Amino acid sequence: MASTFCAILTLYFWMVVVISLTMSAIIGAVIYLFVSTKTFGRMFEIVVGYTIYYAMTIPGIWKIKFDYQSSRYTDNYVIVANHTSFMDTMLLMCLPINKKYMMARLYGNIPILSWLCTSSGYIKVAREDRSTTDTAVARAISAVKDGSSIVMFPEGMRNHCQYPLLPLKSGAFRVANSANIKVLPVIISGGYEAYGRGRYVRPANITVTVAAPYSVYRAMQGSVHGSIDDAMDKYMSLVNRYHSSPCRKYKTKDNRR
Repeated sequence: MASTFCAILTLYFWMVVVISLTMSAIIGAVIYLFVSTKTFGRMFEIVVGYTIYYAMTIPGIWKIKFDYQSSRYTDNYVIVANHTSFMDTMLLMCLPINKKYMMARLYGNIPILSWLCTSSGYIKVAREDRSTTDTAVARAISAVKDGSSIVMFPEGMRNHCQYPLLPLKSGAFRVANSANIKVLPVIISGGYEAYGRGRYVRPANITVTVAAPYSVYRAMQGSVHGSIDDAMDKYMSLVNRYHSSPCRKYKTKDNRR
């Protein structure tokens, strides 16, 4: 009985996703020639993010809390977040910050979604192709020059469980270092329970903690790798502080990709 209920919730969730993408495509087709990439991307985020947010919270399926640890988020950032669920991106869309996303090229092959993401300036990367990863990091550095933030999941893919985190890749922290902008850590608790990989949608309490931003560039002492490792360690310490389940220490060796 419980599995049937969760299967219905999953079907409902994906119906909402399809509706929100269709709405975005219609609005996007109307405004495409008249707005900037940055404005188009914000429209896409608002329509999809808030449509799913209200569709899931008003019926009480998910209870979502945004916990901001700083009073102001006025700069552009490299936003890093743990990644255990399809709905992580939706949650990040609700943050009041103009941003672009680094996304798996696989999702860029979906026709309507691909056009919306391309028009929003999102960066597609093939995880299995190292050359596209290096190019994507360079494109991410360029993408923040218009004042946008960039969202990157340092685990590189969705985790099969809520903890421990997958070994972190250094790309997001290298972008922050090279572009001289701060890292904005986001810790999502409850995402795996809500809709983890290989699971149905389930009722859950979700907390999105937006920590205070910190600088990689200013922390540079000696080697660039040393400062990046320090930035990665700081992110892990924040995950351990705010995540509902503590994460084991990761290894940084051979993860600078």
